[in-house]
Amino acid sequence: MIDKLILAILMLVSIQLFSQSDKPDKPDRPAVIAVGGFANNYGWSKENVHTLVALRDRVVSDLVRNYDCIVLSRSKGYDMAMEKAINTVSVIDKKAAPDAIPAADYAITGYFDWGARTGTNRVNVDFVLITTNPAEKSRSDFTTVKINDESMWPIDKVSGKISARIAKELNLKKRPDKELGTGKIDEVWAVLPFSRLEDLKKFKMPPDEDLAVKAELALQESNRLKAIVDHKAISSTLTEMKVSSLSGATEGFAGGLARIVGADRIIMGSVSSSYEKGNDLRVDLLLVDGKTSVVVDSRSALCSRDTVDKAVADEVLEFLKHKYVSVLLDNSTPEMRKKEAQLYLDVGRAIRVRTNSYDAEMILNSAGFFDSAYYLACGDDEILYKTAEKMIGIMGNKEFAKQFPDIVVELGRKVEEMLVNMKPSEKCKFPYLQRADAKNIQGRYEDALKLADEQIKNEPRIENVKPNAPPPFSVARALMVKSDAYIGLKEYDNALGCLEKLPPVGFITVKRVDICRLQGDEKKELEYLKQMQMHGYALTEYPIRLFMLMKKHEGPASAIKYADEKFSSWTVHRTEYQIELAKACMESGDKKRAATIIDVLNRDFVFGGMERESKERAAEAKELKKQIGDFAGIEWKTAGQVKKIPEKYKIYLQPLGDMQMMLLEGAAKKMRDYFGGKVEILPILPMPKDPDCFKKERGQHDAKSLIERVVSAVGVPKDAVFIAYFTKESIYQDDLRYVYGSYYSSHGGTVISYHMLHSDEFNNLSDIIVKSAACMLVNRHLPGCRNFSCINITSGKMDGASGEQLAMCEDCQKNYRGLDFDDLFDELQNRYPADIRANIRKKTGADRDLSKWNDEYKQQVKVALEKPKHSVGAGKTEASGKIDMPVKGYRFSICGEKEQEPGKQVVLGRKKWTGPKDCSAEGIIGMDDNGITVTVDVRDDSLVACYDTLYDDDGLDLYFDFRPEDKRNDTYEKGVFQITAVPFFYDAAPNSFKFFKGGKDYDSSVKGVTIKSAPLGDKGYRMQVFIPFEGLAVAHFLPKDSFKFDLAVNDADEEGRDHQIMWHGTTNNWNTPRNFGEIKIQDCK
Repeated sequence: MIDKLILAILMLVSIQLFSQSDKPDKPDRPAVIAVGGFANNYGWSKENVHTLVALRDRVVSDLVRNYDCIVLSRSKGYDMAMEKAINTVSVIDKKAAPDAIPAADYAITGYFDWGARTGTNRVNVDFVLITTNPAEKSRSDFTTVKINDESMWPIDKVSGKISARIAKELNLKKRPDKELGTGKIDEVWAVLPFSRLEDLKKFKMPPDEDLAVKAELALQESNRLKAIVDHKAISSTLTEMKVSSLSGATEGFAGGLARIVGADRIIMGSVSSSYEKGNDLRVDLLLVDGKTSVVVDSRSALCSRDTVDKAVADEVLEFLKHKYVSVLLDNSTPEMRKKEAQLYLDVGRAIRVRTNSYDAEMILNSAGFFDSAYYLACGDDEILYKTAEKMIGIMGNKEFAKQFPDIVVELGRKVEEMLVNMKPSEKCKFPYLQRADAKNIQGRYEDALKLADEQIKNEPRIENVKPNAPPPFSVARALMVKSDAYIGLKEYDNALGCLEKLPPVGFITVKRVDICRLQGDEKKELEYLKQMQMHGYALTEYPIRLFMLMKKHEGPASAIKYADEKFSSWTVHRTEYQIELAKACMESGDKKRAATIIDVLNRDFVFGGMERESKERAAEAKELKKQIGDFAGIEWKTAGQVKKIPEKYKIYLQPLGDMQMMLLEGAAKKMRDYFGGKVEILPILPMPKDPDCFKKERGQHDAKSLIERVVSAVGVPKDAVFIAYFTKESIYQDDLRYVYGSYYSSHGGTVISYHMLHSDEFNNLSDIIVKSAACMLVNRHLPGCRNFSCINITSGKMDGASGEQLAMCEDCQKNYRGLDFDDLFDELQNRYPADIRANIRKKTGADRDLSKWNDEYKQQVKVALEKPKHSVGAGKTEASGKIDMPVKGYRFSICGEKEQEPGKQVVLGRKKWTGPKDCSAEGIIGMDDNGITVTVDVRDDSLVACYDTLYDDDGLDLYFDFRPEDKRNDTYEKGVFQITAVPFFYDAAPNSFKFFKGGKDYDSSVKGVTIKSAPLGDKGYRMQVFIPFEGLAVAHFLPKDSFKFDLAVNDADEEGRDHQIMWHGTTNNWNTPRNFGEIKIQDCK
């Protein structure tokens, strides 16, 4: 699921609201830390929201229990980021003065975020610590401290690492021994029902009152307290507040509730997963001061599900052993609060920018930060204005409003409270329109119209606007707001009237289209849709609507002609458009094109290329196929079938950096098959890291500079007709906002990056790379293709190539026949600019001297090419003689006849696998004092081993993970390796093998490994692989109680590997050990 995860615990730390010199009169006061909620910024939310809540509870508990500090929350009630499951509640302490906000020495919050892609599922974490100087009146620059940790998953499991790092960075002292308390405690205590955070289901359930009762009974039996608030009174108060869950409640909420029920202190608790064998639960108890709402003490315990009651009762009594004195906290000054509010606002905006508009839970993550900014803004108009703007953006999200209507109401109330007395100013230009937007969202359209008119009335430039000139921006915004209000009132003519006063820019035309659709005026809607298309503002769903209306009002032939000329590849690739296009082709009599489209759609629906598409579309495609019948579509051909590349030329593939060579070798074979010519992989070269190539601020390589640097060092092969540079690093093109994986340079070939591809299937990745390279080669010299699924159609991004086939349509075949390879050769060889050859890049203004970076890179290349290459291990050049099958050991079977579903273990090429006689295996894993022996009998009806890449031949892939159990994760590293071995009938090097390591940079080889093989009747072979403990101990780890293992059999019946059968895992085993099976040592002896 994850390649590289970054926990950006953006600790708005060291908002040191007191410096060391600020508190000399309170040397013994514990540090006061405001801990906000934690959020995520990388894609999940629904499935793991409970772990975010548990993480905060555990971090707070760890800090207070182990260090000299107290903790408070910046949320008056609930952490808004978690209100999906806990409902909205009113502010509890309404009587608090607006400036009565306790000062904190530090504020902490954070979020999880994606990092740079590594090509594996490794969970590496950057812990980012951000500090600011409190002595400065203006906001200071951030300083960041990062740490990396590869075992930060599950997220709530790592609370100890996070709290320890917080303590280190804040220089927190160890918690001193608290003064022991004796005798009667003259205080009233209360206990909140417990939050159950073990899983999402329990997270959404009502709080656990039974555990609270256990804690209450333990306190009563101690007879130490003046009084205990009855749990029924707590439940009654929560019911009045309409609180159905306490998952996500903060100490701010608990303290407010304590004041309502008259408690001096209140205990709140949560139960989460401990991830420990035996004791699978963790209980955290927080003791909250009822006056100040700060956490003054905490307890934590690991327990089983059977002993959780006892753990709670025991730990709650620990609180009674100590004497507590309420810490008097100074109120935060306006300057402190503004600074803290600004930082929460910045983090919330950063999360919101990265949030998918359809993920309401992720939007809630940012809402929590805006809520804290609102709480701390201290009447600062600029902060309030920006906060209101962001809250309105959340309110206006349709998916969010649908899921959380109560929160939308609460946000609207806060927006009105922030802006009601605000007048337009230089920094807060449109308070009336902000309020009007909120009113529209809430359905208060008449109020919105009044506020929009107020904004227009306050615009001083309105009288100076010339006839037919666009109005000032504020007036334009007001007209947009009025249009929305009239739409809400269903006064569509008035809505259009407002928009007619504005220029026909894209988003305004979109609103016109939507209004016409509401009116049912399809001809007017069609007119506006064409305007959108003409101005290049074609959102995905609108071109399809345009096509359908054109077909209805102007005929299918006209719609097809328009679409072929105007529609972008983004639209053409959409399944719903292709279905509508097929219908139009049938109506216009072009059954051949319709048949081609539907055949491709049905193929992809059946074989998984469009598993994300709806069942309804799949059913529609099948129905259209019935209507078309057996009518023949386009005859697809490979480039080699149309025209072969001349023998004198080659296609070259140049790997750059640390990439997965198995991937490139598979792509090279497919390119040979497709082009019918010579394809050669060049030696791996390092990635240039100079500032001209690698833009540190973006974390990406400039594709153009990258090609220039490589060509300056090694040139272009003299017989190259095309060269593609491959990398797993992220690339970009300077004049484009996005680059989705490929870049073509007219003077240096093509760069292809698989950084953004998320497919787990090795075969899919190599297919996509081949299709991208082929498309870049052909489209540079031939007209663009419009036929869906043709390899030469450009999708705009690399993973769009997954829907294309390794073949070209008849139109492209005709064009390809006219392609002159001599011209391609001349362009590649001769068009490398003279200025680049002279180490200069022409720029506007001063030329840029590249000689230093070119010289440095040439030296790096020289060093890389001089390194000794890891060779294939070779065994004997003939069959190894008789090999006995061991009697003892762990037995396994793959696709055997005794299996209930033998085809289930076919992980690649299932369609071509004909049964156990085609390919199946059984074997034994044995162990003695010397090492591990894997003996496998392979049943194969056709023995083939003649390809350069070992995994394309008949043979075995053996996967091992010898890491200790507590060090295992989803990545290849020391302890994990793959051996690909071929048997005695491999002509080039019988009984040879090679080590692979998932593209990582470490030596995975093991000295002393031996391979034996021999015939097994006339339809198969026996292979034996020995892994010596002596070599294993040096290179990796020796197994203790267990190790992880998998075995695949590669079967090459026709052209390369036709299919692969796997004992336990998937085709992604080469990339991650996640799915290896586990073998117990005792079972191998």
